[in-house]
Parts: sequence; structure tokens; C-alpha cells
Amino acid sequence: MARILKSTLRGSDILGRYGGEEFCVVLPLMDIDGAMIAAERFRRNIESARPADHGVTISLGVSAVSCGSHSTTELVEQADQALYASKKAGRNRVTRFDKIDEPALANDRPALFDEPAEPEFIEIEAPIPTSVVDSLLTVLAHRDSEMAAHSRRVAKELMSESDSAVLEAAALLHDIGKLGVPDAILLKPGPLTESKWEIMKAHDEMGVDIVASACQSARPVDIIRKHHAWFGGNPRNPNLPTGRSIPREAIILTIADAFDAIVSDRVYRKGRSPDEAFAELRRCAGTQFDPDLVETFITTLQASDESRKADVPSRFHQTASRIAVQLEKLESAFDNRDIPAIAEHTDELKSSAAKIGDPQIAAVACDLEE
Repeated sequence: MARILKSTLRGSDILGRYGGEEFCVVLPLMDIDGAMIAAERFRRNIESARPADHGVTISLGVSAVSCGSHSTTELVEQADQALYASKKAGRNRVTRFDKIDEPALANDRPALFDEPAEPEFIEIEAPIPTSVVDSLLTVLAHRDSEMAAHSRRVAKELMSESDSAVLEAAALLHDIGKLGVPDAILLKPGPLTESKWEIMKAHDEMGVDIVASACQSARPVDIIRKHHAWFGGNPRNPNLPTGRSIPREAIILTIADAFDAIVSDRVYRKGRSPDEAFAELRRCAGTQFDPDLVETFITTLQASDESRKADVPSRFHQTASRIAVQLEKLESAFDNRDIPAIAEHTDELKSSAAKIGDPQIAAVACDLEE
């Protein structure tokens, strides 16, 4: 099913798994009429493909911002209601939200796989906006460029372990509280006294306060607050949780943070090799780190390194495709005279051009950014 749907997409469309037997397709820069045509194309391709020699059909619901939604959540809910209208009308069809009787539908959704009459919905909190993360990282880079680079490396390492945007935001901002730590302590080439450790500990709470005021989501705040928790108990922070009560994302961030600290050069020592870092993580497993997640992190990182070595052409084409999508977004932003969107997409374009080593595109993106 996924393969057939993917083969039907445009280059800028996004396909994702949304539920046990549901997919969701995002169709950027397409109105409701165009979306209906695309949905009908999905329906026909599935019906005619007969995957695994079985007759399979799909019911589809379509909505667009023109249907009056005020948020992404409401837009998806509208499409979901239209989907249930398709099922109610006999299945294997496409229904648009603005053509259904909404009150009648809400009281008569069909049961799927013996679901309860009122299915539960999980509320997904919005991650910190990208613009906010970038702004805070810029401030951090002016304070200490290596600290900001460390945060970016930690986030990159975590993306092989988890695709969570919330975890990525927490990784990028986990050291933001160090903005308030004096250089004499932050850059001291040697062990800290107990009084100076107390000042260092204060940066954690400062970082929590900064991130909490920058977003409406509690999850990244909770991850940052608890990422210094030790599996066997942290003697410097006895009030933090221990063992399996520590949020999984916080444990993962702790491991990635420690790994990058070990392999990176510091003012008081040279960085060690990845193999030495792996050995150190394993030595501290059970006391500082969750043993199972240490092994998962090491295995994932090693596999990611091998994949990067073997998959350079594939990654090049993926980045090139991403540039094409970014150019479409940039063109739309120019048409709409949307200055913040122009700035955001220009920054994305510059980053993608750097990844594939195209100085010409990167130079033009820099000009646009200025």
C-alpha cells in the first residue's frame, strides 16, 4: 500500500502512517479541487493494483485550509471526518469535508476492529518553532561557538536514534542555560570546586526557564530538566528520577551528550576516539546510563556510520530532491511577499546546498538571506 501511494505522489507531497490502518498525505500548495483529483488518483491506483493478489480498496477524506480550519489539528480532524463519511457512504470513494453533513456524521461513525464507540485521541503537543530554536542557538553561538556546535552534533546523533522533532529541539537547546555561566567557570581547564559546581547546576534550571518561556510544549522542557538524571541516582542532583522512571528521551539525550563530550576536544584535554567513547559509555552503564539504551545507541551509531559510507549517492539525490521542494516553497513565499517564510526557506536552502557541496546555490541563498 505504501509503495503504491508513494509512486502516485508529486515531489513535494508528504506521505505518512497515521494510524493502525490509516495513511495521511500532505499536498502543499494545492487547493481542495486539486486535492480531490489527487485523492481519486490514489483510490484508482490502489483499486487496480490488487496488492498481494487480494482486492483492496481505500476510503479517502479530503480537506484544505479553505474549509475553515484554524490549526493543523483541526485540518486533520476535518479530513478524518470526511474519511468516515466515505466509509458510511459505502467505502471505496473520496469525500470532501465541505460537502458532508458534519453534525450527522459525528454521531454515526462506523466501528473499525471493535473500537469503542468513542475512540480515544492522543493530543500531540507542538514542538518548539524552528525560528525560536535557531534564534536561541544563534545567541548561544555568539556566547560560545563550540558549545552551539556541540548541541548541533548531539541533535544530529540523536536523529539516527529517533525522528522526534521534540527530542531534536531538546537536544539543540539542552545547554542554553550555560548562557548564564561565567567564562571563568565554563572554560576552566581543570576540576571545579563544590561552590562552582553549584553555579554550574544553576544553568540547568535557567535553561529550563528559557525553553519553557519559548514554547507551549511541556515535553522538551521535561527532557531538558531530567537529562542530567542518572540511572543509578545522581549524587549531585538527588531530586532527579532514577532507573526506568527517567523519561526515555532524557536518557537518550544524556547518552548522546556524554558521547559527544568524550570525542570532542576541550580546553583541558584532547577528544578520544569513538571506540574509546563507546567503552566509557559501557563502563558507566548501570550507574549513570541505562545499559539497554547504551547498547542501542552504540549499535545505531555504528550502523549509521556504515550507512553513511555506503549510501553517499542516495543521500546526494535525497538532498537534491529536498532542494527542489525548498525552491518551490521559496517561490511561493516570494509570490506572497511573506518575508519570514522567505528567510526560513532561504536558510533551509543554504543548509541543503552545503550538504551536497554546491557553492553556487549556497552563495545565492546567502545573498537572498542578506
